[in-house]
Formats: sequence, C-alpha cells, structure tokens
Amino acid sequence: MKEWIAGVDGCKGGWAVAYAPADDLPASEIKLFKTFEEILNRQPQFALIFIDIPIGLEQDKDRDCDKLAREKLHSRGSCVFPAPLRPALRAWEYDAYEEAKRLTRELGRGLNKQSHALFKKIQEVDQWMTPKLQDQVIETHPEIIFTVMNGTQALDNNKKTDLGRKERLDLLSPHFHGIKEKLQSRPKGIGRDDFLDAYACLLAAHQYRRGNFHRLPESPSRDAKGLKMEMVFPKFSKK
Repeated sequence: MKEWIAGVDGCKGGWAVAYAPADDLPASEIKLFKTFEEILNRQPQFALIFIDIPIGLEQDKDRDCDKLAREKLHSRGSCVFPAPLRPALRAWEYDAYEEAKRLTRELGRGLNKQSHALFKKIQEVDQWMTPKLQDQVIETHPEIIFTVMNGTQALDNNKKTDLGRKERLDLLSPHFHGIKEKLQSRPKGIGRDDFLDAYACLLAAHQYRRGNFHRLPESPSRDAKGLKMEMVFPKFSKK
C-alpha cells in the first residue's frame, strides 16, 4: 500500500498541505484543508506530517527550541515567533488580545498582535495532539529548512517579497517536478509564501523518513500535556 507524507502550513483559507507518496517526492500535490482534523482524517492517512506550528507549550517561559531556532537563523531570527504560554492560549476563543497580553505579561513575557493572531491555529492543533500522535505529527520551521538547504546561510530576502519567493522556489525546484506551475495554479486561499513553506515542510518530512534530520534541542523537555517541545529539520545542504 502506498505511504503518503505531508508538509503543512497555516494559511488564510485554513491549512496549505503539500503531499506526495513517500517514495515518489516529485509526484507532489498541494491542497487546501479547512481544518487540522480534516488533515488527520484524510484517507489514505498521512503516515508523516511535518507542520509549521508550535507543538508543546511552556507554562511560564520561552521554549528552548524557539531560542535555539532564533540562534540558528542569526539575522532572520525574528522569523521565529515566541510560542504562546499555555495559560494565555485560551484567550483566542473570544479574540481577546488585551486579555491574552495581560495573562502573558503576568507570566513575565510580552505579546504582539502577530503572535496572538496565531493562537487559534495553535489551539486547533493542540486540542488534538498527544504524545503518541507526535510520532506522526512533527513540528518544524520553514526558515530553518531553507537555511539548511542554502548551505546553512540565512536567506537574504523576506519570503513575502518577490526576491525572497524566488530564492525559496529556486531551492525547492530540484526536488519537485513542476513546482513553478503548481505555484501559479495553487488553490484559492493558499498564499504564495504559504505554498513555499508547505513544500519546505514536505521536503523535511521526506528527509526525516530517510534518517537525515536534526532536533532542536537534541533532548527535548515535555510540557504539561506530555508533549515534546522540539523542532525537527533536515540535515542536507545545498550542493
């Protein structure tokens, strides 16, 4: 039976999911899923999902994996938004930015609107996550993936610029047949940067399955739900 792997990134329409047979990466597709539940219930099931979303949340401090990821990205470290503290996560339910900010400040941290905007998607994933499911659903970060692909050098341009998108597309193109055409014909609701990030996550899943990966940190701690707080990214570099 064919095994499927996926790379997932949140987008305006829901979730951008790039997927392919595990043994035929060039034969990839991109699809919009409305909810994370739909991704988990897709048939045939994805054997492995690499996703750009925090999994595992601290109670009162920054996650070690976030700090290490910022160090790895050097000048582009700001691309790694601080994961929310678990006590403040509930404020997404009524879009209470001020309440979330107050709760976060009480725990010794700040909170900006960009980070708060991610709360709903983080909560959507968190409600399904279990330690066992982490064997299938793994947190990664596209900017780290692109940095590793670029010979461990952070990319020069922001992914939301034309130059930034070209840099990332050039790195992905050798691995995916017709990716430039797929970018142009992508489903409505998936932005260009979401498309590229989802494909980076798919490539990371492929490398993970082959045993070519690193963890940040190497020995992750667990949160109150028993979830590992880690990021996983590929080991290969640009030739």
